[in-house]
Amino acid sequence: MKKSYSVFSIFISIVCFMNNSKAQCTFTTAVPYFETFAGVTSPNQLPTCWSASNLGNTCLTHTIAQTQGRVSRTGNQYAYFAASLVGANYFYSQGIQLNTGVTYSTSLWFQTEYYGYTNWSDLSILIGPNQNTLNLVQVASTNTTAVSAFYKSVSNTFTIATSGIYYAAIRATSSSSSGAQYLVFDDFKIDSLCMAPLNLSASAASICAGQSVSLSVSGANTYTWNTGSNATTIIVTPNINSTYSVVGTNTLTGCSSSASLNLSVNSSPNVINYANPPVICLGSSAILTAFGAVSYSWSSGQQGNSITVSPSVSTSYSVIGTNNYGCTSNAVQLIQVNPLPTLTVVSAMPSSTICNGDLDTLNASGANSYTWTYSQNTLLGSQIIVTPSVTTNYTVMGKDNNGCTSQTTFVLNVNGCTGLNHLLGTNNEIAVFPNPFQNVFLISTGSYELKTLVITDINGRVILDMITKEEQLLVNTRYYALGIYYVKISSETQSQFFKMIKN
Repeated sequence: MKKSYSVFSIFISIVCFMNNSKAQCTFTTAVPYFETFAGVTSPNQLPTCWSASNLGNTCLTHTIAQTQGRVSRTGNQYAYFAASLVGANYFYSQGIQLNTGVTYSTSLWFQTEYYGYTNWSDLSILIGPNQNTLNLVQVASTNTTAVSAFYKSVSNTFTIATSGIYYAAIRATSSSSSGAQYLVFDDFKIDSLCMAPLNLSASAASICAGQSVSLSVSGANTYTWNTGSNATTIIVTPNINSTYSVVGTNTLTGCSSSASLNLSVNSSPNVINYANPPVICLGSSAILTAFGAVSYSWSSGQQGNSITVSPSVSTSYSVIGTNNYGCTSNAVQLIQVNPLPTLTVVSAMPSSTICNGDLDTLNASGANSYTWTYSQNTLLGSQIIVTPSVTTNYTVMGKDNNGCTSQTTFVLNVNGCTGLNHLLGTNNEIAVFPNPFQNVFLISTGSYELKTLVITDINGRVILDMITKEEQLLVNTRYYALGIYYVKISSETQSQFFKMIKN
């Protein structure tokens, strides 16, 4: 940003001696400082509070053009050095306020006569704390000879370590009194570089939608972003291509500069996670398929767009899909696992043993529908009536409301049950008789140990359930219906089962 300035920017009021005096004066000014010598009204007069090392002899000013290249660059006034005295001579400016943290530029224009003599060995601009050679620091120079048949610039930039009042010294060195007799200069200037370009950077030039990026700026004292922030570093999370701009201001000079940065935002994939089926029974499998990206990584550790899973409990599976930009998105799918039904089969008989030719009722529970298979037969329903002649395995498959199935097998043992008139147990101690019987029958156990007696009818209904220590027990069945009954006698040492017929 270009900064405008007047010919003289006054920093504080002046208290000054005569213009051509070598005594240091207290007149000070501020940057920008531009000296055209327009205030000079007579030869060898100096600008306000300037001084020179040999005024009127080797350091001179003039108001009109003279011979041997002595002519102003702008206006009518100019200053010049004479080569009559070999060595260095100085012009000293008035005091100028300079501050740390500011980069300054300085320049002047010079020329010699047109023959191109090289006896002027240098032309330099120096900065120091006083109007003398003590502690001067060179900030701009021709570095070699100062020779030019037309006005040419000497310029450079500089900074200072400590804020304060400084004086500019313009030095010319003559190596010989012969050659170019005069070195003319005009339009001396010190200005602040309004601002160097801001340094604006991003932690990434390209991001994925939804990601964050850090933007940092330097080169000024204060900042204003188009986001409204005033920080040197901001974090942004754009979803589309975006331009971020910042204005930086140097609080010492009042200068401002701006910078902008285009941030490329790549779209993230729209990942879909599909399950077939989303609900399974324990022990079954489901196929998960992902769409919308180029590559996929699953929470199960598997790769690829399609995987097979067999969870034992309800489980959520997530997949991360990556597109060609390296951008990712996540999708989650729940696989619901329903338990298998727990099937139970109960015989109507008091045990899993019946006599050959007897009827038995098997009841299944734990599901909603049932299919029985046995001896190449198939029956439906929760209850079946069977009359096996040999020991038979009955397998039932049950299905619940969720469509889940399980199966179990019930073994029904078949006994010949011979000798109905006098039934003996396997240890020949327990006897039940007569059989068939009419109203009463006798149970002889052969011991006085504690026993459990259970009598059930052919449908599995318990008719009698008692505990006794009697060695012999007379059972009265006067009120029992005619038909088949099953007697089970159990003790700590034995358990016997008998089929009894009442007629």
